[in-house]
Amino acid sequence: MNIQVNDFHWEPGKNDAEYIKLLESSRDWWQKIAKRAIAKLKALLEEQKPKVLTSSELQPDNLVWFEVPQSDEIWPDLLRKRDWFGHPAWAMRGYASAGCYLHDGYGRDWRCWSARPTDEQRKAVKWND
Repeated sequence: MNIQVNDFHWEPGKNDAEYIKLLESSRDWWQKIAKRAIAKLKALLEEQKPKVLTSSELQPDNLVWFEVPQSDEIWPDLLRKRDWFGHPAWAMRGYASAGCYLHDGYGRDWRCWSARPTDEQRKAVKWND
């Protein structure tokens, strides 16, 4: 049995020590790749944690979870910038939360989350007065 790896040709019993070094370096390379992949996955999962967006984080066509203080429900929706009779506003595109919400009321009359929060998370974040 002969094994060719890049420029290295392993012949059992002849160059075993070199082959073992190659395997060890390969193992180290795979461990580095795995560590980088795990770090990226952790960062991605951290991004997915629900948080109330600031008004400056609101972007047109972003998927958000929309909430109003007088409701126990929260809806996924897409944002659109609007001019509401001369006032900057955001329009919701979805069926459940369709409407226009003034930018000045953000955090007091309505707010958006980056991902779906639990009821406990929603209750823990106070509304602005």
